[in-house]
Amino acid sequence: MSLRSRLTLLYTLLMAGILLLSCVAVFVITSILLIKNIDRDLRDTARIMIPDLQTIPLKDIKLQEVIGESPLDQSYFQIWGADGKLIVADPPEITSVMDIKGLKTEETILESVDFRAVHLQVHSLPIRQDGQVVGIFQIADNLSQFDNTQRMIAVISLITILAGSALTSFISWRVTDGILKPLEDVVNAAFKISEQNDLSKRIPMKSKNKDEVGVLIEVMNKTFERLEELLMSQQRFLADVSHDLRTPLTVIKGNAELMRKTGWADAESLDSIDEEVNRLTHMVGDLMLLVQAESGQLPLEWKPVRLDVLIEDVVKHMRSLIDEKQSFTLGSLSEVWVKGDAYRLKQVFENLVSNAIQYTPRGGKVDMELRRIARSVFVDVKDTGLGISSQDLSHIFERFFRAEPSRLRTKESGFGLGLAISNWIVKQHHGEILIDSKMGVGSTFTVKLPITTKRK
Repeated sequence: MSLRSRLTLLYTLLMAGILLLSCVAVFVITSILLIKNIDRDLRDTARIMIPDLQTIPLKDIKLQEVIGESPLDQSYFQIWGADGKLIVADPPEITSVMDIKGLKTEETILESVDFRAVHLQVHSLPIRQDGQVVGIFQIADNLSQFDNTQRMIAVISLITILAGSALTSFISWRVTDGILKPLEDVVNAAFKISEQNDLSKRIPMKSKNKDEVGVLIEVMNKTFERLEELLMSQQRFLADVSHDLRTPLTVIKGNAELMRKTGWADAESLDSIDEEVNRLTHMVGDLMLLVQAESGQLPLEWKPVRLDVLIEDVVKHMRSLIDEKQSFTLGSLSEVWVKGDAYRLKQVFENLVSNAIQYTPRGGKVDMELRRIARSVFVDVKDTGLGISSQDLSHIFERFFRAEPSRLRTKESGFGLGLAISNWIVKQHHGEILIDSKMGVGSTFTVKLPITTKRK
């Protein structure tokens, strides 16, 4: 069953249920009110007649004189003696007891009975003379009009339920068609995109209303956009991996063939092979680190870390990479504590300093500084290198991306994984990496981290 059919059936059943409850309520309330009116008329008539019946000997009673003009439309009267014999009745041909139960009680009772195929409401009350019950007076009213009214209400209720359900079904079918038609268009458009494997297409937005369907279309279009980006990233990833693997593998194969031809292994070829193997090992290690990070399987050891001491260790380690015609300065440091993984944070700063040194030409300088503002600490790594274009800044943290002229691959340029790894580590520490760069002037990478006061 389609969603449209299910919704139509649901709304129809709901309306039928509401109408049924409403009709039952009308039927019950109307019946109660009508029967109460009949009972009231019976009691009022009996209240008028009973005083005369209590003062006249039963054998001398002339019922027509006592009845007078009854307010009831179709009334029946009987007087029974205490011995259970009929004394008088109106009409006279009514000689059978109308309500047997009423003859066996000394209390006033109201009963609904079927008497000679006639539905009656019978009011039975005792006739007392000198404190003794000498007879029973029964007054009844024909309930045929009441029964007809009930049948009419039942028929009208049934017609109302059927007509209301049919109308609800029709309206629901038309309304759900208008509501679900855009969803069908969305499904068809999404199916075509999937069938054609063309993630560049988008689902058209036919309505300008920001309703649920419009939000769904917007979300799906964003999903397709994200999938397209992921697909392009995957394709670029495969292309970059292939490119970066080709060069070291070519070098290794060339040196191996050279040694096979010459019949001996020279030191230079072995050093070249060793260097390329180390590069490949480093790349595989970085790739595995990224995979672990993105899958949530890279554990971090959370401890209080004294950041100023960690930066001093980074500077000592990185000074060996400085060219003799480059300068590396470290600004003033103050005691600052952060909570995180010291090894991974050190990896971030070493990567940023290494990049700054690599892209700073001879004669340039690299500066590192720690600043504390409110509850955050900022670590700046500034260089006077080539700079990064505005087009490249939005991709700087992507895997295998390198902001280089003509994207030149060199041994010193790395594989473009360091910033992606660093960005993930900083985010896990509830921080962020900020970039300010101008072409031909240089770049400043700033790591922002929250400060902690805990030192244990």
